[in-house]
Amino acid sequence: MRKEKIKEVIFNHQEFILYSEEVNAIINGWAERHRDRFLQISSDIDPKVLIHDIAEDKSTTTHENMMFCKRIIDARTENASIAYSTTNYHVFRSGFLAQEVGVKADGIGARTKWYFWPNAMISEVVGVFSRQSKRQWLFIAGLILFFGLVGYAYTLIY
Repeated sequence: MRKEKIKEVIFNHQEFILYSEEVNAIINGWAERHRDRFLQISSDIDPKVLIHDIAEDKSTTTHENMMFCKRIIDARTENASIAYSTTNYHVFRSGFLAQEVGVKADGIGARTKWYFWPNAMISEVVGVFSRQSKRQWLFIAGLILFFGLVGYAYTLIY
């Protein structure tokens, strides 16, 4: 009984109704843009290609995705704090990218199969380091050189 009352209050709240209408308009617009593609689905189409084509029709990178989100958030409210969901290995870099475009965000990571982790982590580390400045690269290279020389000197002494 109490659950039903809560649902009724939420579903009849003016802000929820307006939000639902906006979401429905976005989804309907997306479906209309891809209508022809849906009608062409057949058994000889690669499902991965189809999903990529219809899901990634605006942004091709996480950075672009965060920029589009920022525009939507700014159009609706000021100083919003959001949550985003992604694979658990991708939360760290996504947080950097959100911060870079000015989105206050907390990431929620979904589980990833253990066998995918090595490749995913290498990809994420490269992604993080590729966005670093020359000064940071020089610092990292200096650390590697320093510890390499310390290790080499240790082998000569002992």
